[in-house]
Amino acid sequence: MKGACILLAALLAAAALPARAARADDVFRSRTVPGGDLSAVPQWPEALARSAAEAEALRAPPSGEPCAGVSAAAWCAAVAAARPLPPDRRIYEINRFVNAMVGGDAGVPAAGAPWPGLAEALRGQGGGVAAAVVKYLSLREAGIPAADLRVVVAEDVLRGSRTALLLARAGGENLVLAADTDVLRGAARTANLRPYYSFNETTLWMHLPEPQETSP
Repeated sequence: MKGACILLAALLAAAALPARAARADDVFRSRTVPGGDLSAVPQWPEALARSAAEAEALRAPPSGEPCAGVSAAAWCAAVAAARPLPPDRRIYEINRFVNAMVGGDAGVPAAGAPWPGLAEALRGQGGGVAAAVVKYLSLREAGIPAADLRVVVAEDVLRGSRTALLLARAGGENLVLAADTDVLRGAARTANLRPYYSFNETTLWMHLPEPQETSP
């Protein structure tokens, strides 16, 4: 049941889309229905806004040293170091850094529970959800546009559990930034993930599996 209420809310939001809404070819061998209503995943914009405010407070505290503390200094340095790199290298370095910083399981919090963000990640907490939020925030601050990023809520069919991860587009390919590996895998070649929905700052996408052909 973990995350089931969040999924149900997202499915209801998708059902409310106009019947003529276009289905688009998308990642993970699925098709998607995009919409602009993020109300089905209220924890996401709240976690992102809170994390952005925490990042700003680190860089410009009312008093004291900017980016004070070992973890905060490391995060600020990692984002600054990533900015001048090519997009694919930026994505790799941020994925590697956040994976080393954040521990815990990759599950999705229950409906109504706040999502972890930067503060939890700096303490090494929050699991896959904190990793996805902080990777998104870090790459945005490093200059990757929102149109090239999505947080994805999916089922890991090998583990039998729901997980959150980041999807980033570079060089014409959608790359999976998972919490359990620094390797960037192409989404179309990632067979163990069954996406339910994904979102960035403006859009929610519902993922619909492609129908499988059956033998006569």
